[in-house]
Amino acid sequence: MALHVRHEDIKPIGVSIPQLSRLTGISEGSLYSRANEGSLPGCRRIGKRWVVHLETFNDFLKSGMGEEAATPLVGNQHQE
Repeated sequence: MALHVRHEDIKPIGVSIPQLSRLTGISEGSLYSRANEGSLPGCRRIGKRWVVHLETFNDFLKSGMGEEAATPLVGNQHQE
């Protein structure tokens, strides 16, 4: 008996920054900026690519706490 796994049944544990941008609606530029600063939760550079661990990033979004919460991911929120 062969095991059949459908592609749609496989859930990735990590995604690229363009994929994360599509999933969250956060601009690629903001995500790349955070990745280069070392402040994008769950993000690691592998070779020339950035990979974001989804569970870590989701935990960060759910918590809304910590040092990252003081600096918005989506640009400067200050209005004069």
